Amino acid sequence: MKKVLLTSNLYLPNIGGIENSLHHLALCGLKKREDIRIITSNIIDGGEYLKSGDTIEDGINISRYKVNKDGVKLTKGIVHISSAIRTYFKYRDNKTIVIARYHWSVIFCFLSGYKNIRYLVPGVVKNQNKKSNLKKNNLISFTIDSFIQRLALRAYPNRILFQTMMLHAKCSIAS
Repeated sequence: MKKVLLTSNLYLPNIGGIENSLHHLALCGLKKREDIRIITSNIIDGGEYLKSGDTIEDGINISRYKVNKDGVKLTKGIVHISSAIRTYFKYRDNKTIVIARYHWSVIFCFLSGYKNIRYLVPGVVKNQNKKSNLKKNNLISFTIDSFIQRLALRAYPNRILFQTMMLHAKCSIAS
């Protein structure tokens, strides 16, 4: 039985492409009797954050790490990163295949000791990382995020362009 870790910063009940792709990839893996786990944050866009910890939803093991909604940015960042790394480390296994759908997740997995990481790159990544998308007074966050994105892209030759993968998907996520 293959162990597969699917990961991103967002998951259901958030609504979007990342969330849907992780959910359907997980269901596909369950059909193939693969050992599937999703690691994600407790963030809910525009709402109260979910409780961090482990749950099972639709037969999928989900682990949510803690992200603070309120507080000083530096403190929130430290809590976020340390909570994520602890959660990833808890489920680390050298045989686990990681499919990361978010650049920070790639870095968290690397820092937690995972070896078999595949970075599922969104086809719009070059459009997302433009200075024209910069929010007012957010140059530091934009610069750090862009650096992490470039690091994730350069560090992992096992990159999969998301749109291409979905064109050829036949319920196979770990091959």
